[in-house]
Amino acid sequence: MIKTVIFDLDGTLLDTIADLGASINEALVSRGFTKLSDSIFPSLVGYGARNLCERAYYLSVGMKYDKESIEAGIEPDHHGLISEILKDFRENYRKNINVKTKPYNGVSEMIEQMKIRDIKLNVLSNKPDHFTKMLVMHHFGKGVFSEIMGESDKFPRKPDPSAALYILGSNGSDPGESVLIGDGDSDIMTARAAGMNSIAVLWGYRGFQELKEAGAESFASYPGDILELLKTDFNV
Repeated sequence: MIKTVIFDLDGTLLDTIADLGASINEALVSRGFTKLSDSIFPSLVGYGARNLCERAYYLSVGMKYDKESIEAGIEPDHHGLISEILKDFRENYRKNINVKTKPYNGVSEMIEQMKIRDIKLNVLSNKPDHFTKMLVMHHFGKGVFSEIMGESDKFPRKPDPSAALYILGSNGSDPGESVLIGDGDSDIMTARAAGMNSIAVLWGYRGFQELKEAGAESFASYPGDILELLKTDFNV
């Protein structure tokens, strides 16, 4: 029986990609780098703001991004420059955060049905914590989610399970009574590491194959599918 749900935010509850892309491109162009195509951004998000800026910068200057080689000192780090791009991105995103961002069709209705079923709802994102809370409160209001957590110094980012396990403890739920719902491989890996169930959504920023390779077994093409999966697979 599922008592607690943890949602990812970007690509799961909210379509944020246009505002993220505009904010990154503004940061790149202002420093003389090449603007990236809007179509590339879905493949860049999911592992935090700095990772997004690193990947975008390397693509912009035509260099291969290999994080392991960078950390091993094989490839240049450009640490200071990327930190400046990250600073610019955050300033840009603060003003762009709700220009085109909106909930996916059917998400609000899905949340309402979960509340009717007395499921405890939470949000766990790799987006910076203050942006996560700002967006959730703007689009869904107070009292909907028990815990709203983004990237902070308190816990490592997903796929580390620490934040997810903290949320479960706060909700008084065991991993086996909980499901993590997200569109990225980091969400599926987090659920597995925490001993939780998972549902991979296919309307977000990753494809079926990537989610399958991450270990996803339950898939939803539309928000309404999640309600059916909770009923058929988890007896909710």
